[in-house]
Amino acid sequence: MTSTSELAAPGARTEAPARWFGTGHGDTGDIGTAGSQAASAATAGREASLVVLFTSFDEGFDRLLASVREVVGPGVPILGCTTCGEITGEDVSEGGVMAVALGGPGFSATIAGAGQPSGGQRDAGGAIARALPRSGRPHEVLMILADGMVGSQHELLRGVYSTVGARVPLVGACAGSLNFRDAHHFYDDGSGPRILHGGAVAALIGSDGPLGVGVAHGWRPGGEPMNLTEVADSWIQTIDHQPALDVYLGRLGVDDSVAFDPGAFFVFAHAHPLGISRRGGEDIRVVNLADLRSRSMTVASDVQQGAVAWLMETDPDALTTGGADSCGQALAGLGDVAPLGVLSFDCSARKLQLGPDGVRREIAGMRALTGAAPLVGFYSMGEIARTRGMRGMHHMTSVTLAFG
Repeated sequence: MTSTSELAAPGARTEAPARWFGTGHGDTGDIGTAGSQAASAATAGREASLVVLFTSFDEGFDRLLASVREVVGPGVPILGCTTCGEITGEDVSEGGVMAVALGGPGFSATIAGAGQPSGGQRDAGGAIARALPRSGRPHEVLMILADGMVGSQHELLRGVYSTVGARVPLVGACAGSLNFRDAHHFYDDGSGPRILHGGAVAALIGSDGPLGVGVAHGWRPGGEPMNLTEVADSWIQTIDHQPALDVYLGRLGVDDSVAFDPGAFFVFAHAHPLGISRRGGEDIRVVNLADLRSRSMTVASDVQQGAVAWLMETDPDALTTGGADSCGQALAGLGDVAPLGVLSFDCSARKLQLGPDGVRREIAGMRALTGAAPLVGFYSMGEIARTRGMRGMHHMTSVTLAFG
C-alpha cells in the first residue's frame, strides 16, 4: 500500500512541496524485504526528514533498520517499535511493516532513545527529553514510543515533563506484540542501529503547519461517583474510606471468585474499567491486579489520592465511534488547513473488544473524516497524549495525531 499527501506553501513557485506525508506497507515473510518495500513506498524517492516504522515481526530488527537505511540514505532519522497489529488505512496487518515518512522543508525532526537505566523510567524520560533540542518551528510535538511490557510508564512521562514542561504536546504509544509477551523499540540517528528493551524512543517533530491531537475511548460513567480516598501511585487501597476491592466488586455485584484466576480476572477487569475524572473527560484505568488479602487493587497507571472515579460502561456502537471521535478532535486542531496525514495510536484491548468487524467499522469511520489523507498507525499496550499539564498516560483509548 502506498499513500502520499503533499501541501505546498501558499504562493510558493516551486515543484517541491513545503511538507509531505507518505506511507507504505510491506507484508512479505522477511522483515528486511518488508521494511524495504514499506520505506520505498513511503518515500517514493524523496528525501525524508523522518521515517517511523511499526511492525508486528518479533525479531530481525537490525535487518529491518539496515534495509530501510539502504532506501532512505545516510543521516535520515529512523525509529519505530513492535506492535499488536498495524493500521494500514483500510484494515489491520499482522506480520508486516508499516512505514511513515515526513519530508519537505516545512518539516524537521530529531530522535533519541534510552533504555531503562538504574534510576528507572523517570530517568529515561528525562534523558530522552534532554537529548532533543527544540526545533524553532511554530508547531512541535514530541512523539514517544515506549515499552508496553515495562510498568510505571507514567514515570517516563514525568521525566519528560520535568525537562520540557507543558510547552510541547506529547503523543505516542507503548510497543507490544501479537502474543502480548514482549516488546521492542529501535532507532538509528545515523550512527548505527540500536535495539532497546525498557525505556523509549522519541522524535521531536517541528512543522511549519499545524498539528492536532485527539483523545477518545467510547466509554461513559455508570452509577454513582466514587472518591479514591487512599492511594499510593497506582495502588488503590480505599474507595470512599472502604477497602477498595470490596467497593469495586460490590458495585459490580460479584464476589472474590472472579479474582481467583488471573486470566479470567484480566478479561473481567477490561470489561469494567475505572474512569478517573479529568478536565475534558475521564481517563480510563484498568484494574490489573486484585490483592485478596489487603483488599486493595492496582491499576495500569497512576491515580491521585482524592480523585473522583466511576465504573465505566460502553456499548458496541459507542466503542466503535471512539476512533472517529479522537480523529475528529485531531482534525479540528488543524483549523482550516487540510490534513496531510493522520497517525492513529489505538489500544490492543479495544482491538480485542471490537473484533475484526468492529475494527473495520472504526477505521472506516475515521477514513470518512480524513478523506484522501493517509491514515495509518498501530495497536498498542498503552497510549500517550498530553496537550496540557504533566499527565498523559492512557489505556483502552484511541489517540490521534493529525498533520496539517
